Amino acid sequence: MPRHTLKQGFLISVCCSLVVALVLGCNVSKTRNAKNLASKLAVGTFSHVIPASPSHNAPLFALMIFQTGAQTGIDVPESFQFTCKFEVGDGFLASVQPGQIVPVLGQLNAFPNDLCQSAFMGPQAPQGFWSTHTSDGSAIYDVEPIFHAGTIQSLVVTALTSSSQLVRCSDLSNTAAVADGDVVLAYLDPHANTVTLYDNTSKLGLSCQLSGLPSGDTYLLLSVRFAKT
Repeated sequence: MPRHTLKQGFLISVCCSLVVALVLGCNVSKTRNAKNLASKLAVGTFSHVIPASPSHNAPLFALMIFQTGAQTGIDVPESFQFTCKFEVGDGFLASVQPGQIVPVLGQLNAFPNDLCQSAFMGPQAPQGFWSTHTSDGSAIYDVEPIFHAGTIQSLVVTALTSSSQLVRCSDLSNTAAVADGDVVLAYLDPHANTVTLYDNTSKLGLSCQLSGLPSGDTYLLLSVRFAKT
C-alpha cells in the first residue's frame, strides 16, 4: 500500500477542508434562499421591503401591515366658510318674518359682495340652490358636498354689525356625523340671533346664539365656519 509523503499529506488535508467548506456553504445558501422565498410568498408584492435576516421579518411585516391599513378608509379633514353681506339700506333682514331662516350662502353672481337675500320657513334641499345654474356658469348659491363621511366637530360664527360692533359665538362641544355627499348648510335666524347647521334638510346638533348685539342694530357681515374630521 503506497505511503504518502508529508508534503502530499498536507495537500490532501487542505483539499479535504476546502471540499467540506464548499458543501457547508452550499447548504447555508440553500437554507437562506428557502427562508427568503418563504418570506416573499408570505408578503406578496411587498417582499422587497423585507430584509433577508429572518429575525427582523416579523416586526417589520407587522409594521408594514399597520402603515398600509392606515392609508385607506380615513376620513378627509375639511373646513368650510361661508360669508353673508347684508345691505343695511335694503331692509332685507327687517323684512324676515318670525320663523323664517336665512341660508348663509353668498350669491356667486354677486361675488365678491356675497349678498344674502333669501329667507325660508324651513331648510331647503341642496338641489334648490342649484336650480338657477345656466350654461354660461351663472348661479345663485354656492354649496359644497362633504367629501367622505366624517364628523362635524366645531361651529364658529363671527358677525360685524352696522355700528361696527363685533359679536361672536361658537359650539365647540357638540358633534354630528355626516355622510359622503351630504351638503351641510348654516342658517341664520335673525329674530333669535342664532346660527344652526343643517345636513341637507335635517337639523344637526350644532348651533350657537350671537350675544351682545346692540338694541336696534343689525348685521352687516356674517361669517360661519365649521370643520369636519
